[in-house]
Amino acid sequence: MRLPLEGGVDSNPGSAAREHARVSQIVKELDPSVLAQKTESKEISSIFPTKGHLVVYVLTSHEATHLGQLSAWRGGKGMGLVF
Repeated sequence: MRLPLEGGVDSNPGSAAREHARVSQIVKELDPSVLAQKTESKEISSIFPTKGHLVVYVLTSHEATHLGQLSAWRGGKGMGLVF
């Protein structure tokens, strides 16, 4: 399972929100059996036993980390914080 990324995310907070919404919709439309599949990577399977566990992490904790980085970068450039 690979989620298609289109154009990436730039320093505009709206860009990140649009990409999150787009990927979230793709995940909602997935057959539940796809999310129930075992994670293929041995390195992360003990933390994320299924693809569903991994998707939840990527769309919450992982994404939040990058949004924090984006906010700090924007603040440092005088562009205003994301949050």
